Amino acid sequence: MPEAFELKPAKAPFVNWRFLKKAFWIFVFFLIVFTLLKFAVNWPIYPFLIVFIIILVVLYISLSIAYKKENYIVYADKIIHKSGGLFSDKETELVIQNITHITLRLPWIENKIFKTGNILIESAGTGLTEIKLSSINNSRDIYEKIMDFMRAGGFKLNQDKPIQEERPSSLGVFFEVFRGIMVVIFFILYMGFHFMAAIQSNTDFFKSNSTMFVAIALVVVGFLLLKAIFNFLDLKRRVYQIYSTQISYSEGFLTKNYSVIPIENLADSTVNQTLIDQIFNLYDITISCQGSKQEIHFKNMRNGKKLEKVIDGLIGKSRSLVGTGKKAKKVQQEFYKTAPVARDTTFTGQYSMSMFRSIIPLLLLLPIFIALLPVIFFWFFWLIMTVIKVSVTKYYVKAQSLQEDYDFITSRHKEFNLDKITGIVVTENFMDKWTKTFSIQFWSIGSSNPIKFSNIKKDDELMQKLLAKTGIKTGKELHKINSHYDFGAMLMSVLGLTILMIIIPIFAFILVPLTELPLFIPIIVLICIIILYVIAAIYKSAFYKRSLLTFYKDCIHFQKGIFFKSYYYVTYDNVKDITILKWPGTHKGNLRFNVAGEHIVSGDNQGKSRQAAVASNNFKTSYVMNIEKKDDLIDWIIAKRPDPIDENQVLEAKPILVAKADIGNSVFGLIVISVIIFPLILLLPITVTFTIWSAKVKRYIIEPTRVLGRTGIFYKKQTSILFNKIDHINFKQGAINKMFKNGTIVVNTVGSSTPELIMTTMHDFQNFFDELKKYY
Repeated sequence: MPEAFELKPAKAPFVNWRFLKKAFWIFVFFLIVFTLLKFAVNWPIYPFLIVFIIILVVLYISLSIAYKKENYIVYADKIIHKSGGLFSDKETELVIQNITHITLRLPWIENKIFKTGNILIESAGTGLTEIKLSSINNSRDIYEKIMDFMRAGGFKLNQDKPIQEERPSSLGVFFEVFRGIMVVIFFILYMGFHFMAAIQSNTDFFKSNSTMFVAIALVVVGFLLLKAIFNFLDLKRRVYQIYSTQISYSEGFLTKNYSVIPIENLADSTVNQTLIDQIFNLYDITISCQGSKQEIHFKNMRNGKKLEKVIDGLIGKSRSLVGTGKKAKKVQQEFYKTAPVARDTTFTGQYSMSMFRSIIPLLLLLPIFIALLPVIFFWFFWLIMTVIKVSVTKYYVKAQSLQEDYDFITSRHKEFNLDKITGIVVTENFMDKWTKTFSIQFWSIGSSNPIKFSNIKKDDELMQKLLAKTGIKTGKELHKINSHYDFGAMLMSVLGLTILMIIIPIFAFILVPLTELPLFIPIIVLICIIILYVIAAIYKSAFYKRSLLTFYKDCIHFQKGIFFKSYYYVTYDNVKDITILKWPGTHKGNLRFNVAGEHIVSGDNQGKSRQAAVASNNFKTSYVMNIEKKDDLIDWIIAKRPDPIDENQVLEAKPILVAKADIGNSVFGLIVISVIIFPLILLLPITVTFTIWSAKVKRYIIEPTRVLGRTGIFYKKQTSILFNKIDHINFKQGAINKMFKNGTIVVNTVGSSTPELIMTTMHDFQNFFDELKKYY
């Protein structure tokens, strides 16, 4: 076992070099602002110099303080990163077995001058670099030491002879960079056109400053061209090597990156081809690690299909290490019951979409399009696209994986390995009843785009075979939680809307004697509101009678829906956390299960858009009786897996540590906002009262088996995470936190790009953080 070690960054590059880089860009900014003001109002230079010097002094002091706080500690089972700034402190703790990606980065100038480098470590429980060792001496040696710790923790990481080595195609790299060159060309044309128009207008300003505008345009264009050239050289120098235990790749023309991705924590792969890619036989391969937004892109590959096959084969043979390093240190090991997952690797098959089922929605909408005759073209376009999609989409059930293929103008091949699938969602509607079809969606721990077998033919055995394929077995029912709808609970579940619906007709009746408003108008408003609530009550009563939550030995099954039915299947191991929400004035509420992995809720459906938003995979049931007790019961079921389940065995755990939130931060922020948005000052007596009340009801609790966060004045919310579900934790203390002597603790679980539990403005946060580290 390698010995633990501690290190700090090298001071010269961490402080001095960073200072010079930031000072240069600050100087450029001031120079541009000064130049513009000089031309416009003849502004003197002295104020700029004073402000510039003050900023540089503050910058150097901030970097010096950050250097003193920057510290890295590498233990046998975890890495701790301590950092901070002028008014902040932060500590992050990461379990070594959860590492999905480690990169050695050698910044060109810094490495040439100071011989230092950076090490970036990514985890299964975040979408960003979780720990960064910055500007360290002997960076290559430290990089190798960390990989030695990874080997000691269960990763193989043996660099024997590569199974396959690939480089991007020169032609593909040219096409990729060509898009950037086109941007430069259009920019030149755009700037030239507007500049010539300004010259022709004979304005004195443009005439006298024409040289300056030309110089600025040339600098910008030159910068873009230079960037395109460096981008081309960077892409050309990439080398990908596939070993039996890892994927290694190097990249960079000036700044060098050397990365290792252990096979154990890879999740799945996707192959994409655009029309141009198909013409020139090029492939883009995306490999997902265990953790959302953890993707590695192999772009412009010649041997894409071979590369994907090799990687999928290695992933299928590997065993994930995520979670194996998180052993509760003070909790009895036998408390957490686990069972090996038995998957059916014998069942295979090929499926396709039902053509008739897929075009039924178009046939149902055809009368509307005929009535709106001018838009009938869109119906035919929709029909053609549907027929094409059905014809070129294929689904495969393989021995160790599931695959979705689409081959037309573009090509997309997506494959999930069975042991990385975290949940199954089966959907059926009235059209599926007519055609005896169904759709089944598979969630993955690494991909935000699930595989969905859409509109496939259904038979009695297929559903059970697909469940067995992913290791889900129902069998004997151990416990049920049903929804119990009632009208009063519905009103309390949307209390704000209920109050508004009461105020609107009252206000309308008050206006009748005061204005010329006819009496029938408030009566109609009242009748419409009553009708809406009656319809909602009838629908919800029927809907929640069919909402059933069932616990089996190793999995949870949830079903909901009337005309559009959904059936969820999730194993206990893949439930990350549970959140309950108790409605005011009742013992009913919502029960939400968060499942490992995420899905896109907006933006590009393929996840390529930078604006794409993701949310945790989840399912939720409502109108649950005695909601405040269900959290304890379900955590007990997931951890212990008892058979039979007896609710009387669930005893309320005695808290190990309870912490409260500080009111200072919230009140301070509220006052600042009220001063900025001046009219809000008038509401301060009300807003301050609710802000203090909201802070005082917050509780953060460590129990023998889990950590909890409780919030809410009227709507009581509790989120609980079992210790063996935690991926990593960190604390943060900003300037306002320091002012009020409190801090924020963040708890992350596997398969999420965002944290599940953020415990804000906590009193005695350091003691709570240290205590939590003992358990997870």
